[in-house]
Amino acid sequence: MSATATVDGFTKSEKRNRVMLTAVDRGPENGMRLGGAISSTTIWQQVQEAQPGLRIELTISYMKEHLDKPLRAATLASVAKMSLPHYFVTFKRCTGSTPIDYFIRLRMERARELLATTSCSVKEIAGLLGYDDPLYFSRVFRSVNQTTPTQYRSNNRVQKSIVAESRTFSVANSG
Repeated sequence: MSATATVDGFTKSEKRNRVMLTAVDRGPENGMRLGGAISSTTIWQQVQEAQPGLRIELTISYMKEHLDKPLRAATLASVAKMSLPHYFVTFKRCTGSTPIDYFIRLRMERARELLATTSCSVKEIAGLLGYDDPLYFSRVFRSVNQTTPTQYRSNNRVQKSIVAESRTFSVANSG
């Protein structure tokens, strides 16, 4: 047996590395710390804290891809690989709102874009965003934006025409 090997065939360094990996795998009860005594955050805690944010980002991406469909909280929780109660708590902690409120805000953000950039009717936009009833869509839009879809569109068009007029005025006066 060599002078550096222990009884079980591992050096002290190899044994310490093996114990460290096992401690990380087993979780916070082993207290493995980054940076020795300087950091009070364990590796396990850092991994656990990073994952919920990534999982919530996945569900937000899922929401953005499915703005035109009704969405169930249970579906979002399964995308995040979390139980429903844990998903609600984690989502609210990460975003400051509930998943359904967040989804409605995403839909209304898209509605504002469509109203500003297309000539689609309010009924068509409601349908594009998964609302079967355009009147309900208008009520939700108003509750989120404090204006109706039609008023929003006309105010936005007025702003565009003012910008266009100011460009025309500046070009006419420069020549």
